[in-house]
Amino acid sequence: MIIKCYLKLLKANRTAFALSIGLLVFILLLNFSSQGKMEEAYTGEKIHLVVDDQDKSKDSKEFLTYLKKKHQVQALDPKKGPIKNQIYLENFDAHLVIKEKFLQHLQKNEPAVSISFSESNMVKSYIRLIIDRYLVLKKTSLEEGKVFDPNILDQEVPTQLVDLSGNQKVNISHLSRASGYVLLLGILLALIGIESDFTRKSVQERIALSTLSKRKFFIQHYISQGIAALILMGVILAMDLFMCQLKGVPINWELFIVSSLLFGLAAIAMTNALLPLSPNKKTLMALANAISLLIAFISGSMIPLELLPHQILFLAKLFPLYYYHQVLNDQAGLSFQSYATIQILFTLVYLLIAYYLHQKRLNRQLN
Repeated sequence: MIIKCYLKLLKANRTAFALSIGLLVFILLLNFSSQGKMEEAYTGEKIHLVVDDQDKSKDSKEFLTYLKKKHQVQALDPKKGPIKNQIYLENFDAHLVIKEKFLQHLQKNEPAVSISFSESNMVKSYIRLIIDRYLVLKKTSLEEGKVFDPNILDQEVPTQLVDLSGNQKVNISHLSRASGYVLLLGILLALIGIESDFTRKSVQERIALSTLSKRKFFIQHYISQGIAALILMGVILAMDLFMCQLKGVPINWELFIVSSLLFGLAAIAMTNALLPLSPNKKTLMALANAISLLIAFISGSMIPLELLPHQILFLAKLFPLYYYHQVLNDQAGLSFQSYATIQILFTLVYLLIAYYLHQKRLNRQLN
């Protein structure tokens, strides 16, 4: 039976599975340990700000003095490139712009300060809290005709911020980056390893020796691929969820598991599209490593998407890993229905490419 034969080959190729699991554990430990440090940094300690005072009035300078007194404030260096790149690359927590006519904006209930954040929602909430407290007190003093004294803020009870929604989103971000890359690489390596052994004889010879019809042969063949991929996905997802439970991270289990399964289908189809490219197992393994690394890089697994040029982001949208990150991070309003449709379309497209390449290869063998 094809499925039984396939599972024996799966056991023989357990090295690829072990490599995938080891890589996942390493990435998860790295991400969760760095995330723990990030959370500790924003419970009332000093934060790292880049401030651009466009108003340069007495009031804006007073606000700037208040920030410098409580937090680490640094001027922006235009020579180092775009603002958002500096925030990420130099570990700034946020970039603040004090707008021109600062006081007038404040009196008219218009935004007097604009803020660009790093990716942590915990930081966003904390910075908004300290700035809003200052601006509300300033506005109240103006309305009541009293002299504004920023020192009043120092007399308030220190606030420790616990932002569970932000905590969930940041951890999910790290989780999807780690598991997305490992799922893609693991499925590619495992299935390529098994398929290379399975198709050591040509598929045509196997069909001739089999008692099954050609249609049933291929159905069992694809079911076998699915079972192998599901076993790998099950282990990887179990590791992901175990880490979340260990760290006490709230997570939408249903969304995470179903999204990963849909992504896994696209990865299986991608494997089938790669198989006809070379009969050599080592060549295919190297190709799978290179392709998965490239896709992971442009899809945000290695560095935040905000650092990538628009051209690369456009290229990332041509691969399923980009949408896997987006749906788990609730980015750009991508609904689960849209995500499922996109992943199914990717699966169909990859299968059509695989069918075309397999037919071309078979015709070349027959001729």
